[in-house]
Amino acid sequence: MTGRKAVALALSTSLAGLAQPVFAAEEAPKADTAQSLDIVVTATRREQKLQDVPIAVTAISAEQFVKSSYRDPSDLQYLSPSVQVSASGGSGFNVRGVGTASFDAATEQTVGLVVDGIVYGFVNDLGGDLSDVSRVEVLRGPQGTQFGKNASAGVINITTERPSTDRTYSVVHAAYGSYDDTNASYRVNVPVTDTLAVMGVASYQNRDGWAWNPVRQEKAGSSDQVGVKGKLMWAPSADFDLFASVDYRRFYRTPSFLTSYRALGVGSGAIPPGFGILDYGIEPGPNNTQTGLASESFHENRVGGGSVELNYHFGDYTLTSLTGYRMLARNAFATFANTPISAAEGPVRVRSDQFSQELRLSSAGGQFIDFVSGLYYYHRSTKEVTMFGGSFGGLAEMLYGPDAKLSFSGGRDHLRYSVDSIAGFLDGTVNLTDDFKAILGARLTRDKASSSLYTEEVENIYPLTGTMSAPGSAKTSNTDFSWRAGLQYNFTPDVMAYFTAARGYKGPLAIAVAGSSARIVDPETVRSYEAGIKTTWLNGNLLFNLTAFHEKFRNFQTNVPDLTLLPPGFVTGNAGGMKTQGIEAEFSVMPLQGLTLTANGTYQDAKYTDFLSACYSEYEAIPLPTTDDPNVAGACYTVPGTDLSYIQAKGSPAPNASKWNFTLAASIEKPIGAGLAVDAAANYLYRSDFYTNGVDPNTRVDGYGIVNVNLGIGAEDSSWRVGLFARNLFDKYYISAIELGGFDVGSLVNVLNPEAQRTLGVVLDARF
Repeated sequence: MTGRKAVALALSTSLAGLAQPVFAAEEAPKADTAQSLDIVVTATRREQKLQDVPIAVTAISAEQFVKSSYRDPSDLQYLSPSVQVSASGGSGFNVRGVGTASFDAATEQTVGLVVDGIVYGFVNDLGGDLSDVSRVEVLRGPQGTQFGKNASAGVINITTERPSTDRTYSVVHAAYGSYDDTNASYRVNVPVTDTLAVMGVASYQNRDGWAWNPVRQEKAGSSDQVGVKGKLMWAPSADFDLFASVDYRRFYRTPSFLTSYRALGVGSGAIPPGFGILDYGIEPGPNNTQTGLASESFHENRVGGGSVELNYHFGDYTLTSLTGYRMLARNAFATFANTPISAAEGPVRVRSDQFSQELRLSSAGGQFIDFVSGLYYYHRSTKEVTMFGGSFGGLAEMLYGPDAKLSFSGGRDHLRYSVDSIAGFLDGTVNLTDDFKAILGARLTRDKASSSLYTEEVENIYPLTGTMSAPGSAKTSNTDFSWRAGLQYNFTPDVMAYFTAARGYKGPLAIAVAGSSARIVDPETVRSYEAGIKTTWLNGNLLFNLTAFHEKFRNFQTNVPDLTLLPPGFVTGNAGGMKTQGIEAEFSVMPLQGLTLTANGTYQDAKYTDFLSACYSEYEAIPLPTTDDPNVAGACYTVPGTDLSYIQAKGSPAPNASKWNFTLAASIEKPIGAGLAVDAAANYLYRSDFYTNGVDPNTRVDGYGIVNVNLGIGAEDSSWRVGLFARNLFDKYYISAIELGGFDVGSLVNVLNPEAQRTLGVVLDARF
């Protein structure tokens, strides 16, 4: 263990010693635990039992998340079969095989991330300190009639712990494992008065890389994160309460994007196949974990913000004001290909600011009409400065002399984006009888988006094409009406069925592409149909839920080919259509007190219904089929008399969408006397094969299954626990994606996953 990590662990433990004495067993706050099957969720913006909510929801408890020694929202993919995270073209959630993955700072996610009611709208940042998580809910299908922004495929709804006036207490979590895997956090709750309480949270996370870089003679793929939070809860009367929070975290990883060579191409001009990796003994292949990056590449995010929630309760209604501000400052140094020879590299600096305001009126529930209604405003602005330059295999020096560099645009690129959205929404249930209910929801949204770019001349930097990129700008706006309607019927108090139809919406984009132009991306819409049944048996000790869904997207926002770029690449654009359909099953049973067994699974068939995609390279291992018929799907068609070619991707699978996903889990907690209890849990996750690019069979990623386990012993009152954990117990190697290799025409690279190696560790949890 390095000195820095030892200090972090010691600090967490010593801070706990400053807290108040241990409470008596009857006073110790109990964690939200998976031992009860009667789970409460807030999927409808009010607390309801999971089995009563006519929405497909997966609930993950704080205990399940913490005991698995996971740390941020992206780790939900290892606990829920409904969630995948794309690692290709930018980080993004996928639900039911649908999501958005893009590096473009103007992009917004199809699956919304909401933390304590605030939409996190920044692209390519799924990090977040969840050391104080209270519960996580995965809402599947369009959710725009209730949640604030662009939730056309689903929402990840995260609730964190709030300050309490009941008692002073502290919570410490310290875990350490393989590859210096460190996860330490401390939070303290302090009642100031009978009506006012504050909470402070501090956390540190680290993981060293396990990939080897023979060029720099060092490990690659390390990351670390430090975060702090402050929270305040004030309830001066039964009619009014205020919750405020501020947070800040710094995330750093190196390199910026970790890949290894999978297959050599044929090179490009002066650039040899493999960009020089063969000179260092790196052997390309599916199992290659060696990267050849010569540059000191990194990715740093500084993220923070604050929110204020005001609640005024009168009669059976609550008026809520929710104000939020978020900021992201990204500083990165990126390179084309993690190889000894870099055609181009340079800094990327991004600053984004987001402000949102929601005013919401909701009923308490149990009335003839239960509803949530409100107004929502959202503004986001982004400034991005990039400059990719390089020798391009010696071409720059040959054309312009010593010290010269070439860039795609000819200099330093300045890009700006702005998004404004205002909406009114209403969602509710009409209780026609005690057992028969109508579900109705509507949202009217007005969106505006703009972008601009210009290129600044830089000494000794010359345009690759011989012409400096011209400035450009784009503006767009749109008004849309989205809705939800359905029926719910309770056959018995323990058996409920529902059917809903919905129209989801994601606003238009105005994007700017360095080295190309500003452009408009049309709004994305979806028509969704969902039928489900939720059942409870054995006095609440067995739950079985089944959901069938069909979702059809129009103008689906995804990565599309841009042949005007050098090198040709993908930018955010529209596919004509995409659909996903399938079945989801959830099963939980508690056969004995303290023993819980669960089995959750999803079958999803997500594919394009209309999409003109780029032809993949003829030099890739699996040959490129060609056709003279423009109506044939799955083959490359070249427009006569031009260099333009494309593949009609109709029927091709959506990216990152496995057909089969399921989890099996078992957990037990048992008292052993003397105030002690032991616990054990095991979780198996499986996802079948998927494609990074559904048109290109060379990007097929093999399916995999991983096992996570944890064992512990501690106090029955949850005041302390020590344990062991294993993530990826059987050391299953897998990759996140397969991407094209850039200038090495026909090459492929593996996107490496930090969890694709076994992690064994120890953990201490204490509540004082």
